[in-house]
This record gives sequence, structure tokens and C-alpha cells, in this order.
Amino acid sequence: YLDLDIGLSEENVHRVTKSVVSHGVAFIAELRRLLLIEDIVDSIKFGLFLWVLTYIGAWFNGMTLIIIGLFFIF
Repeated sequence: YLDLDIGLSEENVHRVTKSVVSHGVAFIAELRRLLLIEDIVDSIKFGLFLWVLTYIGAWFNGMTLIIIGLFFIF
């Protein structure tokens, strides 16, 4: 294991960075679309989803939700 080359190539760094930036831009564009009410139905669904999350957050703390999520994954 000591002889393995664990360096990062420039091509891999550019590829991963390009992927992260493109996903980030898409996420921000979708969030902007929902918050600025370009489609009223989707914005209402998003608002209701956030409202339901406030009640779920009031019932459980964050660590409990993470543990429950991991339980359902496995």
C-alpha cells in the first residue's frame, strides 16, 4: 500500500469540479423557480413540503432522523 500512487490527476479534478458546478447551478435554478413562483402548483407543493418538515422536526431531533434514515436504507 505504501507504493501506490494516490495523487490526483488534473483531468479527474476538472471532471469532478465541472460535475459539481453543473449540479450546483441546476439546484440553484430549481430552487429559484420554486421560490419565485414560476409554477404555482410546484411552489405550493414545495411550501407544503416545508410545512410538513417543520412538524417532523418538532417531533424528532436531527440525530434521530438520521438514525431512522440509516435504518430504512439498510
